[in-house]
Amino acid sequence: MGRVKVLDQAKLPFQDVHPNVRVKELSGGDEGPWVLYQEWTPNFEAAAHSHTADELICVLEGEMHLAGEICHRGSVLFVEKGTIYGPLKAGAHGVKFLNIRTSKIHMLQREPA
Repeated sequence: MGRVKVLDQAKLPFQDVHPNVRVKELSGGDEGPWVLYQEWTPNFEAAAHSHTADELICVLEGEMHLAGEICHRGSVLFVEKGTIYGPLKAGAHGVKFLNIRTSKIHMLQREPA
């Protein structure tokens, strides 16, 4: 039998993972899916990196800049596992987005500074 799980981000606490990043884990535990609701402060930039799982980034509010592209509300980015991408930069008013992953994710590689 299948399962249905509802996780309301408004009812979950934030985790401050960086001075400029707040995250809420909207995950299904060890069974997945793995979904993160993230808020980045204005102009915050994450260095180029890759992960061990495919991911979708869905912009909910604000802007995200990637490789000369401006991703507005409603934009969806697909990143295949092992692909180095970035830097990612929040717009002048910050950005709120969902990060949806196919498995528990780990940082695989960062580009040298």
